Amino acid sequence: MKPIQIKSILKSQEPRRVYDIHHNLPPGAFYDRQPNLVTDAALISNCGRHAGGVVLTDSPLEKENMPLIIGGKDTKRSLQTPWTEGVNYRMLEHFGFLKFDFLALGTLRIFEKTVEKVLKKTTGRKHIRFEEIKKWFGDNLSPDRNPMTDMNVYKNVFWDGNYMSIFQFVKPNTQSFMRRMKPTCIRDIAIATSIHRPGPLSLKVDEKFLQNRENHDNLKYEHPLLKEVLESTENLLIFQEQLQLIYHKLCGIPLDETDGVRKAFTKKEINNKEKAAAERDKLKGEFMRLSKENAGVDEKMSSKFFDNMSALVAYSFNKCLHQDSLVETKEGMKKIKDVVPEVDFVNSQNGFVKVVNKYQNGRKNLVKIKTKSGKELICTLDHKIQTPEGMKTVQEIINLKLPIVIKDDI
Repeated sequence: MKPIQIKSILKSQEPRRVYDIHHNLPPGAFYDRQPNLVTDAALISNCGRHAGGVVLTDSPLEKENMPLIIGGKDTKRSLQTPWTEGVNYRMLEHFGFLKFDFLALGTLRIFEKTVEKVLKKTTGRKHIRFEEIKKWFGDNLSPDRNPMTDMNVYKNVFWDGNYMSIFQFVKPNTQSFMRRMKPTCIRDIAIATSIHRPGPLSLKVDEKFLQNRENHDNLKYEHPLLKEVLESTENLLIFQEQLQLIYHKLCGIPLDETDGVRKAFTKKEINNKEKAAAERDKLKGEFMRLSKENAGVDEKMSSKFFDNMSALVAYSFNKCLHQDSLVETKEGMKKIKDVVPEVDFVNSQNGFVKVVNKYQNGRKNLVKIKTKSGKELICTLDHKIQTPEGMKTVQEIINLKLPIVIKDDI
């Protein structure tokens, strides 16, 4: 698809060319030189560096309509774009681009170095060009050429627990799960990574999955239409695509319209909890009505099933506190282990909010933080705390040397 010209989108009458590459130009100076960078969405007002944001195109970026800056120094130099996440990334498709967020980008470097060593050993040469590494990877390791059916890999790595910093499988509870699961295909690995999130783990989906897997032939489905959706995941909702299929089959919603439902389930209204709750209640009512009209599902069953879907699809980042840490509730200070889900309300940056659940995240490394007033906080490095620059993880606070903002402790 040929991207449409940027001048058809920009409000400026005669915009200048914006795909010139500037070297290490500060964002402010960049915008001063490109005043036409105003789109139908908003004025582009910042240029940051997102470790996982990747824009894909089938031709050189500098020949397309993507404004670029070369940032970083020496080996860390990289192409950056002022198209901001959350504002203009949705417009990328109009320009012929596609944006992905990739995790564990460091793993790609491991792939590159490994292939380089293989080629050095097999050719006897000291220097290998990147083009050779890319071709060897494409010919031998590309998913397009790899059926991923080698049982020796599944048994040696996942069955026998021979892990070495494998992304998503570094935690003991996940490794224990894989040894019991004994995966035999790539779908099993995808299922395992999807299960090990706070939502599914809080509902003990990991244990239910293993039990159902052992009893696969005797599983009973809540509705006949659900069997073809949930059979491959042992009668459990694991993937968001399954949620879309459930709405399609039970509620009669066309499949190409179900992505809106998925977004409604995963939407996070951090600043307006009441609005989010009202939208969720409306969604539940529609699900119960449509599933009854289209598939004859009993309202009691559909209500229960909706609640299970909501809990399973929910996702939150890992913010662990020690069970003896004190939190402020409406009834006074309580240890986390004494807080009762669906009963207690704890104080947060958004006021008192009801506790939905408590997640058991296994054994983790902890740090102890002592405030000016003598309060102590025991938490993991990925726990977020308020700072003058907003909510930051403990690790970020240490790296950036930020002060912590706590009531009466500023």
